[in-house]
Amino acid sequence: MFKLRPYQKECCNTFWSFVKTNKGQNPLLVLPTGTGKSVIIAEIIRRFYELDNNASVLMLTHVSELVKQNFDKFQKLANIEAGIYSASIGLKENKKILFATVQSVYSKLKKDKNYFGIKRLIIIDEAHLISEKDTTVYRKVLSIFKELNPKVCICGLTATPFRTNGGYLTEQENPIFNAIAFDLSKQINSLIEQGYLSELIPYKTDEQIDTKGLHIRGGDFLDAEIMARISDENLQKRLCENITKFAQNRKSCLVFVSGIDNCEKISSKLNDLGLKSASVNSSHTQEENDKNILSFRNNELKCIVSADQLTTGFDVPQVDLIAILRPTTSSGLWVQMLGRGMRIAENKKNCLILDFAGNTQRLGTIDDPLIRKKRKKAEGEAVASVKECPNCHAFVKNLLRKCPYCNFEFPVKESKNLTAFHLSNLDLISKNADILSKIKDVCLNDEKIAVVLEMRAEKHKSKQDIECIRICFICDKTKKPLYQYFNFDKRAGYIYEKSKEFYLKHCKNFVAYPLNNDDFLNKFNELKKPDALKFIPRNFYKNRLFDEIKKEYFVI
Repeated sequence: MFKLRPYQKECCNTFWSFVKTNKGQNPLLVLPTGTGKSVIIAEIIRRFYELDNNASVLMLTHVSELVKQNFDKFQKLANIEAGIYSASIGLKENKKILFATVQSVYSKLKKDKNYFGIKRLIIIDEAHLISEKDTTVYRKVLSIFKELNPKVCICGLTATPFRTNGGYLTEQENPIFNAIAFDLSKQINSLIEQGYLSELIPYKTDEQIDTKGLHIRGGDFLDAEIMARISDENLQKRLCENITKFAQNRKSCLVFVSGIDNCEKISSKLNDLGLKSASVNSSHTQEENDKNILSFRNNELKCIVSADQLTTGFDVPQVDLIAILRPTTSSGLWVQMLGRGMRIAENKKNCLILDFAGNTQRLGTIDDPLIRKKRKKAEGEAVASVKECPNCHAFVKNLLRKCPYCNFEFPVKESKNLTAFHLSNLDLISKNADILSKIKDVCLNDEKIAVVLEMRAEKHKSKQDIECIRICFICDKTKKPLYQYFNFDKRAGYIYEKSKEFYLKHCKNFVAYPLNNDDFLNKFNELKKPDALKFIPRNFYKNRLFDEIKKEYFVI
């Protein structure tokens, strides 16, 4: 019998808890590439069928490759009859459980909207591809099924729950999905440690594609300008020489570039340099592209060059080198490209990311991508919180004091105004010098720092008789505990969002947010305690009745 990984099991359980407690709402499940979305889809459908073997389920996606992957996994996991509806696969079955491409389903619905019947559950793989516009295929298909059954549950799965032009899918105009019910993307490092994912090493290359002056439209650089910038023959030669050098000690190389002409030229130059390569782009027939991908999958080719393809639904676990020749301002596209190297394979230690396009500095690492807020106009390039290791030239998070790849220790910058800290908190240093000496921060005149001895949680009722959670911090050198208040009732609005931020920050192994206040209390012992708090004491200002916690420190 097929055994689910612990996080896959918890994801499925969270889905069922969500739909039971949030009637009429549609959940979004966020899972990094390589964590087995097809297994989760299969298990959700299997359990759904067990509850009601007359229920009709539809799994939708945009490419036939994903239809086949999800269908095959379902056949292995569940001994239940299912069908495929996809013109490109050559099958147009109509079963109660159906795996289909959205384009083929829409073509049939235009002729007969009742053909597929009433659906109880619709699962969408790569849900980030659903547009906000009602005129798009996905929206039209979902609209027809909702018209036939207003109570149909729509569940989305994606590695990138945000849009190119900013904001999360749940923040769209007229969103399909009401909430992110499960988010595994914050646990990528933990999944790597457990052996479920392959480590990515983002490397700063000597050669860099110049992005100065490129214009942004629709949340990303203009394709024509990117293609023109990369088309320089001398630049392409230098890029290919760099790729070839690093590919010598790697098994399989995937190159992303913008433009069909550039794709063909890069592939040709790599072949000239002795790196056996092929190209995949829309100038070839589907059969030609499939043949090249199969040769790459079978290790007959060492490198494949893609022009705006293979960012989703491309599953070749042995890829251990990804060369990025495609500048972007889209965090979604960036994470999808990086995700092609996260699958584990035999004798694969990690995947090297050759970032020739400056995307890491612009958008961050895969476990901490820069998510822009939704905006009407492009506001220029944002900068992610990463720094370059001067020893091995890998990109790491700004907060790290030691490079995880070569153990180089970054020098600590001393604050010029550190005396303000010593003067205002001299009484704290005597008992907790070890913790406080590691906090390189400055206190303003009204701020103090307290070392946390204990953290507790309890149910509490506000003056308005609203039940919430009170977090109590017992601190050194404070006469009374410091308190914070949270509420994991989704109807709590802003305070619910702040509660999720608190939980994510303190959770050691995040898998899913608490479903309610009782669930939070059950999971409270799994949270990590901050070592110290910066706060403004009560009564510092006139009529200030409560201590205001400004910042938490985790230093040990």
